[in-house]
Amino acid sequence: MNKFKYIGAILLTFLSFNVFAQTEYIILWDVTWSMKGTVGFKPSGDTIYNADKDIWDETKLLLKDVIREIPLNGKSNVKIIPFQDPDRKVYPPEVRKTLNMSEQEELLDFVDQFDTDIVLDANGTNICKAISDVYAGMTDQINTTLLIFSDGEQSSGTSYSQDCLKDIKSKFCDWCNLTAERKKMYIYELKALNTATSRLDDPCDCIVTTYPSDCKMTIFSTLTPVNPNRLLSYENANELVVSFNNQTQLPPSDFKIRITSSNYRINIPNQDFIYSNQSITIPLSDLDIEEGNTESTTLSFEGLTEEPCYSFTISPVNLSIIREELSKLKIKGIIVK
Repeated sequence: MNKFKYIGAILLTFLSFNVFAQTEYIILWDVTWSMKGTVGFKPSGDTIYNADKDIWDETKLLLKDVIREIPLNGKSNVKIIPFQDPDRKVYPPEVRKTLNMSEQEELLDFVDQFDTDIVLDANGTNICKAISDVYAGMTDQINTTLLIFSDGEQSSGTSYSQDCLKDIKSKFCDWCNLTAERKKMYIYELKALNTATSRLDDPCDCIVTTYPSDCKMTIFSTLTPVNPNRLLSYENANELVVSFNNQTQLPPSDFKIRITSSNYRINIPNQDFIYSNQSITIPLSDLDIEEGNTESTTLSFEGLTEEPCYSFTISPVNLSIIREELSKLKIKGIIVK
């Protein structure tokens, strides 16, 4: 996700507030032609393409990261709404009630497979209409998290003025402050804006807007070993596989783990271990354990990535390796082990 590696993902903080309450997660996904790098049209009708502006696939990756982070506790209702200008074209929303693991996979597949026709669907960005339609279905009685992914602001020539987003935000703040239910709006601007309105201030704490090249939000990722206390026999200690539970935001795709052993007799290779399938495999080829002894160590972990704004917390593993004393036999005065 190089083009907007500074875009924050959903924070551990808002999940911690919502995890015990019934919550509506509404995802507004801008699917206008500009998301695919189209910057205009020739008189012939052919598109003018700019590869540097194409963030279609990267946005899908970001969306899937968000979907994976929504709690699978039976209290999360999710609605994904692709939009351009809802006054001219309406895409059916993808809805899942009381999200579980299989439904999460269905939503991930939906994002992967969704596509638009650049020419036929060139309707401009009517973000204010899309948000207003969501407002019409929201109630005061349900916690609501609204997530908006867009590469621009309001297009001209729609049913709303180009500065409508300011009023839309203010309306959300009024609603947020009047209800006891938790409501939050996250707006992800996926490209630098050049319009007159540019960076609008967020008028209340209920709204968070993130822009390219910003690092306003730290992405917290906590990994806990499935089995933090391990006991191995020296004879079978060829490698150690450590599996982790991801408690919060999933690590980025280039995530690796560096390991430090507290006991030099259990030496760990000086390398960065690839994190794959929520685990790492550590070779145990440099062990200095005398026969009949047990050596113990604490393996400390450091998370590594080239992506900014990440903060990793990885719990350690306590490892003990036993080397048994071989049996002794005496045959005609000769001791044989």
